[in-house]
Amino acid sequence: MINNIMEDYIYTAKNQKITVDADDKWRLDQYPWHTTNKGIVARARRVSDPDWYPAGLITMARELFAFPPNNYRIVHINGDKLDCRRSNLKLVTAGESQKIELSRKKCVNEA
Repeated sequence: MINNIMEDYIYTAKNQKITVDADDKWRLDQYPWHTTNKGIVARARRVSDPDWYPAGLITMARELFAFPPNNYRIVHINGDKLDCRRSNLKLVTAGESQKIELSRKKCVNEA
């Protein structure tokens, strides 16, 4: 099967390239995105955002997943936090997320 989803890019103020699905670019491109000190792509909450949006920083992954419950996490399957294509994002429980992070750290330490 051929994957017809086209990818596109959004750039942060520091010219970091974020990979997104072309279908999502129009919506995501309206915000100024940056990376946190942990490398997570995020934006500040705007006054014009709906009242139900969370306070503080909003990650691109949570924006794409329409804000799942707080006990869920979104992991980047390939480990690249700048790759925000939907095919690279997976919704998991907090416990599953912790196991994934620990296994990634173990792989890095063994390398």
